[in-house]
Amino acid sequence: MKDQVPLWATFVIAGIALVGSVGGAWLNGFFTVRRDDKRWQRERERANLDYWRDKRVEVYADVIDQARESCRRLRELAELVQLDGLATAHGSLRRLRELNDSGYKRQSEVIVVGSTEVVVAAGRLNRSLTDATNILADYARQVTDHGLESDDVARVASAIDAAERTSAEFSIEARRSLDVHDPEDDDLSTLRED
Repeated sequence: MKDQVPLWATFVIAGIALVGSVGGAWLNGFFTVRRDDKRWQRERERANLDYWRDKRVEVYADVIDQARESCRRLRELAELVQLDGLATAHGSLRRLRELNDSGYKRQSEVIVVGSTEVVVAAGRLNRSLTDATNILADYARQVTDHGLESDDVARVASAIDAAERTSAEFSIEARRSLDVHDPEDDDLSTLRED
């Protein structure tokens, strides 16, 4: 009987083995859950970032499209006013103002999704389109009332050019905020008049 292991030692070893295997399984489960939680959190954050990036792309693209359409209509209206005066251009001018209004509403979304730089660029774009539209409307009234004056034609063209520049600047700033670089941006940034 002297060579036998005491019964209590067998129970102690069995208890240690049981605690070790159960503890190891628990620790493995704990770290697996923790790792999965961290991965899930990263995926959720990534999905959130992707959602907001997609939203910015959508808003910026709409503002750019509406600004380009407004500039195109401004040019067409300026030519129409030179040819026919306010009577023919009145309906087109009203539609231009409606387009600008819908653009301003979309530009307000830039405040929600855009960086400070993009918001400032949207504000400049808004002002330049409003100024160009108002200058064109004043010019149309003058043409109707007093006939053509060459200084006013240059003022209208200058206002439309400024609107097109601020539209290009907004595009550059929007792409910059999205980390999209276009080599043409370097060329367009020289157009800016400070």
